Amino acid sequence: MLFTGYSGWIDGVREWLDVDDYSDDRIDTFLQLANERLNIDLMSTRMEKVFDYTVLAADEGMPIDLDTVIPNFNKIRLVTLPRFYDPADTVAINEWKRLELFGADTSRSFYSIDAMKLNVYPKTKEDDVIEIRYYTRVPPITVQDESNIFTEYHANILLYGAALEAAPYMAEDERTTMWAQMYKSLVDNVNTNSPKEKMGSVPLRRHITGL
Repeated sequence: MLFTGYSGWIDGVREWLDVDDYSDDRIDTFLQLANERLNIDLMSTRMEKVFDYTVLAADEGMPIDLDTVIPNFNKIRLVTLPRFYDPADTVAINEWKRLELFGADTSRSFYSIDAMKLNVYPKTKEDDVIEIRYYTRVPPITVQDESNIFTEYHANILLYGAALEAAPYMAEDERTTMWAQMYKSLVDNVNTNSPKEKMGSVPLRRHITGL
């Protein structure tokens, strides 16, 4: 573990940046912004969750509001519909609307996300259970919650992310380029190797970010 606890991270980031005049609140802001940066950029196995959504009679054929049914939803990884062995293929919303109007090969399934609504084809029926694999939104550390997925498993990336958030306050600091390079390298390494950690994992090519 790089630093221990919330105060450890505050003091650790300040010391690593080699600045003494930044308040705890400012360092906390750097950490919160870095945490959000990682939520956007990182696709780590540690962030993966599974949610089984059961379709009610009133919701047959309707889009699934991801924000409502999964409060910590961040990004989709895979969607698997009932009666299908393989995960659904990703399509753009206009392609999904075409499927809804004209149909498609019933041996395959599809999904699209539009304004945080999950649309699937074939349409859902009552008691269908849709398996939604997703990346969770990781909350930042606080005085009450002193660790999270990022501090436990990706501390080096969080540290470089905090440094990048501090960079605008550190004019002409020659370390900024190195921080950016290290951050990108570490994120790329996690995103590339996470699928390899699981035997038989479906590649992340099915992941979409356009929400």
